[in-house]
Amino acid sequence: MSVSKKLQKSLQKKLTEIAGDGKKFGVAVSGGGDSVALLHLLLPWAKENQKKLFVVTVNHNLRKNSSQEAISVQELCAKYRINHSILEIHEDVSGNLQSWARENRYHLISEWASGNGIESVFLGHTSDDQAETFLLRLARGSGVDGLSAMTSKSYRNRIYWLRPLLKTSRKDLRNFLDEEDIPYVNDPSNEDLRFDRIKVRKVLESSIKYGLETARLVETSHRMAQARDVLNNVAFQFARKHVFQTKIGTVAVDLQELKLLLPDTRHRILSYVVKWVSDNPYGARAKTLENTLISAMEGKSRTCCGCVLSKFDEKLHISREFNAVKNSGTSDNIWDGRWTCPNNFSIKACGEKGLEQIKDWKKFKLPRHALLAMPTIWREEKLFDHLLNEGHCSKIRSIKNDKDFYKGILSY
Repeated sequence: MSVSKKLQKSLQKKLTEIAGDGKKFGVAVSGGGDSVALLHLLLPWAKENQKKLFVVTVNHNLRKNSSQEAISVQELCAKYRINHSILEIHEDVSGNLQSWARENRYHLISEWASGNGIESVFLGHTSDDQAETFLLRLARGSGVDGLSAMTSKSYRNRIYWLRPLLKTSRKDLRNFLDEEDIPYVNDPSNEDLRFDRIKVRKVLESSIKYGLETARLVETSHRMAQARDVLNNVAFQFARKHVFQTKIGTVAVDLQELKLLLPDTRHRILSYVVKWVSDNPYGARAKTLENTLISAMEGKSRTCCGCVLSKFDEKLHISREFNAVKNSGTSDNIWDGRWTCPNNFSIKACGEKGLEQIKDWKKFKLPRHALLAMPTIWREEKLFDHLLNEGHCSKIRSIKNDKDFYKGILSY
């Protein structure tokens, strides 16, 4: 059987498994071998299952040929009559170049997908990417979570990210492209040793004789993922009994029970909750979160990742920090990544002026600073609607399903 037939056959089951019942799918295609191969492997699957593909290319404008590479993807999509979009980045690089580029890609593609009614986007990560990521994180001292294998389906920025090629090697994809005579771009940055990932790639290429090979590293990352799942399940069981969501979208944890947990489970719970409340895909560093927790348990409120951790009514409350949201506006009818309301209204943080108009706020037994940061609707200077309103259903809605709060811990 040819390489093409083998790849297509092996992918069918995985694609059906991770794609679900959706009809519209995005595909991130840079023009490089991995993503071009992914697109060509998706074409027969999409046709057979009546799925519609939308291709997106992010031009980082970091190399002189990047615009032409984006156009080459556009021409490829025109050949197959596939809708294609080019997203441009014109910002100056800040911090680590590859991290900056990755974050901008996810942000832009998320906005593009949401704007086009696309809930899932395919990415071309391979088994080689798994191995390289494992070594990179090992060098940075990562624990179980950081060393765990990437998942074939993840949720971030309200989009499902699908990775059907995680068990496929870069070499197999190149063989497929060569066999099918499909052109692709060779990115010169893949040889640039200024980047840590490229250094790791070279290490892997030269260390097979020592047993340090992609397959072994991927196997280890999967074992770490199994360990992570066990730890997540312990955290999930604890959360169902001792972690509670409040009326205003903050989270309270039984402090006495929290103190009894082993450090890993405690960190896992708190890191997840901080990410949930702040809508930040990245949790706090373990040491930062540990120090914040110690201060909070001593009765000193502390901020962390745009949240406030405080001791209140024998519980640890995690709420949004007022300063992090006081100037926030609505984007695509969403406020602070979590809240929405009808189009003829807009949301802003409650603040002192709002709290003055909620005469009975103390009876709800919630921290004052948490109420200052809760979403509210105003008409001129009058508070019109808020989440503590009794007797009617608030027009403010969470875009997150409350049931997902607990389930999300299992996929943390």
